[in-house]
Amino acid sequence: MLGPAGAQGCAVRGDCENGAGKSTLLRLLAGLDEPDAGSVVRRRNASVGFLAQELHAEEGRTALDVVLAGSPAAAALRAHDAATSALNVNPNPGGAELAALARAGGEVEALGGWEVRERAAEALAELGLGPDVADRPVSMLSGGQRRRVGLAAALMAAPDLLVLDEPTNHLDVAAIQWLERKLTARGTTLAMVTHDRAFMEASCTSVLELDCGSAHLHSFGGPGSYARFRQARKERRAAQANAAQGARILLRKETEWIRRQPKARGTKAAARVRAFAELTSRARDTPQGDTRVTFGGAGMQRQGNKVLVMEGAGCDVAGRAVICDFCYDFAPGERIGVVGRNGTGKTTLLDLIAGARPLGAGARTEGETTRVAYLTQEAPAVAEGATMLSHLREQADVGTEAALGSSATNDAAVVILERLGLPRSRHRTLVQALSGGERRRLQLAAALLGRPNVLLLDEPTNDLDLGSVEALEALLANFAGCVLTVSHDRAFMADIAARLFVLRGDGVVRLFEGSYEEYLELAEEEERAAAAAATAAADEQRRQSRNQRAASSPTAAADPGSAATPSRNGSGGCSSGGRGASRKLRLGFREAQEFAGLEAEIDRMGAERDALSAHAAAAATSGDYVEAAALGQRLAEAEQAIDQRTERWLELAELAEG
Repeated sequence: MLGPAGAQGCAVRGDCENGAGKSTLLRLLAGLDEPDAGSVVRRRNASVGFLAQELHAEEGRTALDVVLAGSPAAAALRAHDAATSALNVNPNPGGAELAALARAGGEVEALGGWEVRERAAEALAELGLGPDVADRPVSMLSGGQRRRVGLAAALMAAPDLLVLDEPTNHLDVAAIQWLERKLTARGTTLAMVTHDRAFMEASCTSVLELDCGSAHLHSFGGPGSYARFRQARKERRAAQANAAQGARILLRKETEWIRRQPKARGTKAAARVRAFAELTSRARDTPQGDTRVTFGGAGMQRQGNKVLVMEGAGCDVAGRAVICDFCYDFAPGERIGVVGRNGTGKTTLLDLIAGARPLGAGARTEGETTRVAYLTQEAPAVAEGATMLSHLREQADVGTEAALGSSATNDAAVVILERLGLPRSRHRTLVQALSGGERRRLQLAAALLGRPNVLLLDEPTNDLDLGSVEALEALLANFAGCVLTVSHDRAFMADIAARLFVLRGDGVVRLFEGSYEEYLELAEEEERAAAAAATAAADEQRRQSRNQRAASSPTAAADPGSAATPSRNGSGGCSSGGRGASRKLRLGFREAQEFAGLEAEIDRMGAERDALSAHAAAAATSGDYVEAAALGQRLAEAEQAIDQRTERWLELAELAEG
């Protein structure tokens, strides 16, 4: 049983080989599978939320429906919507309809559910899914979008135990940082599998290691915890190797003794024979080594001085300029990272550079010796019944066989699979039986088989275990060709990228001469400045709106001296001819209904205002200043509407108090 392990109550698995059983362990914790032996004990009535690597939803359900379904107030909101629709259809509702609406409203109020829909939309927006995606059926979304919908739904449910399988896949850095803040702020007990070292250190208080069928819990987290884990594992494996070596030395002596004993005396030394069997088991208990990947097999095509030139390259998608006027002359051995929020065109840029998407404008020119390999986010289709080796041979491009010959291609496929941690004994395993990380390594093997000297990598660390991620880093460190990569893994990008292409959604590809850490620091500074500017603009808009209302109020026209502090009831403080202190008025039926709904309406409008403020700050950070200005105007209008509702509430409250 896993329980709280620190302030955030996080029990985390971080560094096991693909296929070691990480996803199976999570399914056991979530109660989706039952153990073959032993038991999983949970607190009575404890709720468990689970994010699988694939989201499955009912046909026709929208993204917002899926997110709302995880909230305790979802059923009450649906009942309230149904009661409201019934009243809208019937122009003369009876007492039963009004009572149903009152009951539904009371239940929503008790569950604090008025803001649930706004919070759900805000969660989707923070994960890069705007209103256009929120209202679309889940079946029409991409794999990455479905995954983010599942993550938003798991967070909205606010369970006692949250189980996440690779939660950062398909998220950009801004969304990952938002997720970190959510997980650490709510204090939920968390169990997750992740390959993102920075995310793991920010979110977790302990590390659960699976190693050759055994589990080892390391009770530390926070910054530097991954390095501490690696050191602890190294020391444990060294002790295990020393113990096995000592057992082997003793085993040789015991083997000689066993051979010398007459068969008739076997009963007299039964205990020693049993000890011999235990000693044999200990001698075989050697630690498993880390995955070691080297760039080899087919080798690398020699690279000339001219690698790849993009001149005025552009591409439109659905009438929008995603990439425009991109010019770059790639140099041999360059290491470039591509960064930007989801939807800004990172994958489209790689498609254009790889030649996988036709240019809408400009030109693309390859050098004579250039050989490009493109590792896409989506793995290619797999034929029914294909094994690792047969699939790899099918994926080998024509240029590979032309360069190496058919038999050499087969030999290279075997070598590359082995060097990617897939041993020869498993080469005839069906691809359908592989884990997600093993399939990813198989896809990488197909890319390397072409002897590339230019590697284009789109989220290469997705579904890889941490050992394989580190092995991939070592592979790229030894690769002499040009590398261009898109990745949300901050530690991976910090190790690989020497300069960056920055995309902000306006079609322009900006070159950033600096490391990934320097870019993140600059982005944080820009975000803080944009948020401060948006707040200042909103404050100024509110001030101007209040001055305008004060100047145009009837009281201001009659008494200019009172314009700065108008009365709430519009009477200018008179005791006659209005709702002055000398008259005690009661609320009418309609006023009572209005008063009862105003507080919830003000809260709802406040949630919308907060969401607008967050979107305005995000737009300013991404460089979309036109959108930021439009959102700033909407924010000012929202503030003005809240002020008006608040004034009306105060007016009705005074009447209600008499």
